[in-house]
Amino acid sequence: MCNEEDKAEYVEKEKSEGRKVIMIGDGLVKRINKNYRMIVGLNSGFIAMGVAGIISPTVSALLHNTSTIAISLKSMENLLV
Repeated sequence: MCNEEDKAEYVEKEKSEGRKVIMIGDGLVKRINKNYRMIVGLNSGFIAMGVAGIISPTVSALLHNTSTIAISLKSMENLLV
């Protein structure tokens, strides 16, 4: 395993040689867990509101799908820049 200083040194070396550098895996698990909890929480609420009749099932499904897509896109923002 490399420590943070080793990673930074390696990245700077590669960049100085004109290579593009992509880091994969740093913080990926934290992001996945955070997004998972957010999606499950929101979608459970939307489904419960639809079942309880607070919002229509169609609106519940629309909010459910929209929130899932929005959170997924938000988690990729560093990759899309």
